[in-house]
Amino acid sequence: MALPTAERRARAATDTARALLAADDVAGAFARLQQVEAAAPQEARRPSVRALTDEVAARRPGLPGLAAFTRRTAAGRLSAAPQTAEGAPTRRPSPLPATPPPPALVSWQLDRCNAPL
Repeated sequence: MALPTAERRARAATDTARALLAADDVAGAFARLQQVEAAAPQEARRPSVRALTDEVAARRPGLPGLAAFTRRTAAGRLSAAPQTAEGAPTRRPSPLPATPPPPALVSWQLDRCNAPL
């Protein structure tokens, strides 16, 4: 039975590519990734597909068509961390405040947490 939508066909091909990579069939996995792009080009740009493409490229960089596929799907940019001019990774600002909250605020929050419902 054929899958009803292009997105489902692409998802099935993605899952198959993941399984083939786990079984060490890199060429077969790349063929399935190409099926993802053929079925639904927008699905080939999903982070999961890009990560699989990166893994295929790491294992077999010389596969015919892989470089063009990587460019089309923007793979390789997924895990690239921002770097300084010297090549060192940049530090992202912490989402936490630099100083702790005042004690009065902490005490108020604790009172609210311990209040009966």
